[in-house]
Amino acid sequence: MLRDRTQEGFVIGESHSHKEADPELSGGDSISRFKDSDRLVRRGLVSRVFYAFCATVCRLVSILMFDYRCFGVGHVPRRGGAVLASNHQSYLDPVLVGLGLPRAAFYLARESLFRLPGFRQLILAVQALPIPRTGTATRRAIDFGRAVLRAGKLVVLFPEGTRSRDGRMGPVKRGVDLISRPTGSPVVPTFVDGSFEAWPRTGGIRIRPIRVFFGPPISASAAGTDQNGMNLDGADLVSRLVASYRSLEAQALGARWAGIARAHGRFRCFG
Repeated sequence: MLRDRTQEGFVIGESHSHKEADPELSGGDSISRFKDSDRLVRRGLVSRVFYAFCATVCRLVSILMFDYRCFGVGHVPRRGGAVLASNHQSYLDPVLVGLGLPRAAFYLARESLFRLPGFRQLILAVQALPIPRTGTATRRAIDFGRAVLRAGKLVVLFPEGTRSRDGRMGPVKRGVDLISRPTGSPVVPTFVDGSFEAWPRTGGIRIRPIRVFFGPPISASAAGTDQNGMNLDGADLVSRLVASYRSLEAQALGARWAGIARAHGRFRCFG
């Protein structure tokens, strides 16, 4: 199911230019951008309480509809910034990745969703951050991702940059490295199994079992750059992510065959 390809690019959009190595240097007022990103990442008491309420509702719905289970939660750091780098099978993935965690997670959503009446307040409350569908999307995504990590929080990213068309994982891009490297935050490989069947790209929502698997974190410490400004360890991070995804996919297939997720109650998170 995992395609044997990797490709350079970013978390949002389809950019392949080697000269876009560090958005901090690619135009615009970087200081004001960072202040704006840091402001959106901050959450007050009311927002945190509303997030906890929404997460509880989503968890109950996921249990009833999808028999939701997660494995390897112990691999997710209990404190400090970290990237949850997940495959992307459906619109359900951003919420599903964070449901089984003891910590709240941020994720990125296209800016047009924030223009819908009433929906803006809802997705802001569940810690979505707006990304424009323009040429600034890549820079904006990286700014927000770095702001979340600077604040010592979790951010969900999808290295494929788009949802799967057939349930298989597409090429893994290097945007995760651009976001995690400046802070040295770890990258936790995350694999969602079953959400494509539950909500395929060209169909409606169906009742199907969904499992989420977390792998051991991958270090993304700061490193040097080549003559084009690209991180020398970026390709290595991509290759390690791909290897982790293969391992997690094997676990997912094993869980399906063994029926592990059917034992001992409706909702469990396995360490």
